[in-house]
Amino acid sequence: QWVSVVPYPQDNINEYGGVFQGPIYAQYEIPNNPSAFVTVGWVQDNLVAYLTGEGYMRAGNGVQLDHAEAVKWYRLAAAQGLAVAQSNLGFMYDNGRGVPQDYIQAVMWFRLAADQGFAPAQTNLGLMYVIGQGVPQEYAEAVKWFRLAAAGGYAPAQHNLGASYERGNGVQQDHAEAVKWYRLAALQGYANAQT
Repeated sequence: QWVSVVPYPQDNINEYGGVFQGPIYAQYEIPNNPSAFVTVGWVQDNLVAYLTGEGYMRAGNGVQLDHAEAVKWYRLAAAQGLAVAQSNLGFMYDNGRGVPQDYIQAVMWFRLAADQGFAPAQTNLGLMYVIGQGVPQEYAEAVKWFRLAAAGGYAPAQHNLGASYERGNGVQQDHAEAVKWYRLAALQGYANAQT
C-alpha cells in the first residue's frame, strides 16, 4: 500500500528546511504540542509564520481549527522558501483543506520543497506520479523521488520504494530489493512496513 505524508509539527530546528537568519534568542512552544519546544538562536520570520500555520492546522491551546488561516500562514512561510511550509501547502492543495483541491498547485508546492531535499515532499511528489494527480502517471519519476527520500533514511519513502520493487512499478520487479526497503522502514518503527 502506498502512503502519503501528513504534515506534522517538528521539534528539531534542523528539520524545518530553509535558511534561518536574524538574531532572536527564544524558546518557542510548538502550537498544540506543549511538550515540544524549539530553541531558536537565529531565526527568520518564515519559521514564525510556519508555526502559526501549524497552530491553526492542529488547533488547541485556545486556537480554533481553521484550515484557511493555516494556508495563509503556510503561504507566507512558503513564499520565503521554507521547505516544510511549501510541503504543507502542497498537502493542503492535495486534500482541499482551506483551499479548493488543486493537484497542479499541490505538485508545484511539493516540487519546490522536494528540490530543497525535504523528504516528506519528495515522498508526496513521488506519490503524485504514482497516482497521476497533477502530473502524468509516471512510475519511474515516482521511484526517483522515493529513492532520494529513502536514501536519507525517510521511512515512508523506504516503504514506497519497497512497494515499487514489489510491484515492478518504475523498476524491475525484485522481491529481495522490496524486502530490503520494507525492512529498513520497519526497523524505524514504521507500521505500514511491519505488516
